[in-house]
Amino acid sequence: MFLYLGNDFTTTANGAVVKFVQCDQCGHEYAYELSRSVQGRAFSVVGLHNREAADRSSSKAQNRLQELLKRACDLVPCPQCGWYQEPMVARAKRRRLRWMRELGRGVGFFGLSILFWGPLVYFGFDRMTPGIKLLLGFGTACGAAIISAALLGIRHAIISGFTPNDEPLDQRIALARSRAVSKEEYLKSAGSHSGFAF
Repeated sequence: MFLYLGNDFTTTANGAVVKFVQCDQCGHEYAYELSRSVQGRAFSVVGLHNREAADRSSSKAQNRLQELLKRACDLVPCPQCGWYQEPMVARAKRRRLRWMRELGRGVGFFGLSILFWGPLVYFGFDRMTPGIKLLLGFGTACGAAIISAALLGIRHAIISGFTPNDEPLDQRIALARSRAVSKEEYLKSAGSHSGFAF
C-alpha cells in the first residue's frame, strides 16, 4: 500500500568568496578563494504548497551558504612563511581522527541505549537467571562507556599536541603558493580589466 505524504524539495547552492588573511607569524597579508556547496530542504504536506516549499528550500540553501562562506576557512598557510593561522589549526584538529570521535560517540550511545532498554530485555529472556541478566546488561553498558571514554580520551590526547605547523616547511609553502597570493597582488589584479583567477 502506498501512502502519499507530500513532496520533499532539496536545493543545492554553490558559492565562493575571497578570504583575506593576515599571518599571525610574519604579518604578511594574503588572499585565497574559499568555495562551498550546501543543501536546503523543505517539505510540502500532501503537495498543497509546492511553490512555497521550493522557495523555502532555495532560501534555506542560500542562507546556509552565506553563513558558511562568512565563517569558514580552508587550510591555506601563509605563502611567505608557511604558517597556518589559528582558525586553520583549530579546523585541522577538528578534522583529525574524526572516525575516533564518531566511533566513541556511537559506542557511548549504544551503552546508553542498553541502560534504557535494559528493563525490557531483563524481562524478555526467560532462560536466564535474574543475576545473569543484570550482570549482562550492566556489564555491556559499562563496557561500552569505558570504550567510548577511552576512544574520546585518546583522540583528545593525540590532537591536543597536533598542529599542522609541524609539517615540513617546504610542503606548507608549496601548498600556500598553489592556493594563495599576496593581498597586494590580488587587489592589483582585481582592479585590472582581466581580474584575477586562483
